[in-house]
Amino acid sequence: MFFSNKKKVNLHKKRKFKSSTLHIYLLIIAIFFSVILSIVIYGINIKYHLKLGNTLTAYLAIIGSLPTVYLWIVKERKKEEELKNKQQEINQIKVSELNKVYVDAVNQFYNEKTFIAGAYALLALVGDWINMSKDYEEKAKDYYPRVSQISSIIFSAQQYNIDNVTFRSIIVELFKKINRLDQENDEFYFNWSNFSLYNINLSYHDLSGVDMSGINLLNSGFYANELVNIRLNFANLTGIELGRSNLSNAELIRTNLSYASLFNSDLSSAELQNANLKHAKLKYANLTGANLMHSNLIDANLSRAILSGVNLKNANLTDANLMLANLTGADLSRANLSGANLKNANLTGVNLADADLTGADLSGANLKNANLKNAKITNVNWDNTNLENTNFPEFS
Repeated sequence: MFFSNKKKVNLHKKRKFKSSTLHIYLLIIAIFFSVILSIVIYGINIKYHLKLGNTLTAYLAIIGSLPTVYLWIVKERKKEEELKNKQQEINQIKVSELNKVYVDAVNQFYNEKTFIAGAYALLALVGDWINMSKDYEEKAKDYYPRVSQISSIIFSAQQYNIDNVTFRSIIVELFKKINRLDQENDEFYFNWSNFSLYNINLSYHDLSGVDMSGINLLNSGFYANELVNIRLNFANLTGIELGRSNLSNAELIRTNLSYASLFNSDLSSAELQNANLKHAKLKYANLTGANLMHSNLIDANLSRAILSGVNLKNANLTDANLMLANLTGADLSRANLSGANLKNANLTGVNLADADLTGADLSGANLKNANLKNAKITNVNWDNTNLENTNFPEFS
């Protein structure tokens, strides 16, 4: 039974219509309709006295028109198929050549004496596969794994060659290539969580929209970069330089940004839930509308930062510097602000319900319309603080 079904499928495949094949029955049909068409035209001409030519040549031309068109279509389709087959042959040759280059490059790469030459060869090979994915878009999904495979080989070697400046430049170039491909193609995805990259420095570069979730970027710098909508969830960015970078709408959920420099950066509407920003430098940073729920901001420098409308529920801001910061309308309910410096900060309309302000310095701060219901306010410095319409906790 299985054999008979398979046979039927094969027969069906053989009978499949091919536009590049000359089918006699279609040619006969075309001739038949051409004859009918010529008879109809002849009848209309006689009946309505249209004075159209009644020569034999004219009617023969009509009879031959449809078959001629059909034969032309068959010819053109055949040309297209021949061209397609030729392109496939060229593609197969290219793939074969790239596979040979890959073997040689890998052998060089794992040889200490030819390591750099192998690295350059593999980098060029990544570029070749990327170009192949663009030239043969229908096969791009087959080529993307090659890009990822070769890139993984190069990236995984950096931890053993941290001080090799030449290899580091290769890593940076590959880093750019992979992220550019990520920006240009939604179907491409590179899993960064398997790699730790060191001393990657990029300035004034556009990495908007890329997904680098899980990456370990240690002692790296991304000064003044465009990082809009970037995804860096669960990443380790300890000590990274992100000063003056645009991280608006970025995803940094559970990301380690301890000791990171974010001076004058734009983090508006960024997602930073459960992020570690301990000792981070956020002076002059714009965090308008950002989500920092449950984040760790112990000893972080947020002086003169814009934090209006920010969500800091349950955040830990112990000993944080918020001097002259703008926290208008921020939600700091259940936040820990013990020992925090809030001198001259704008806390208009802030929700500090159930917050811990023990030992905080609020001298010169504006707490107009602020809500401090059930907040801990032991040893708070209230010198010159604006407390107009402030809702204080009830004392028993």
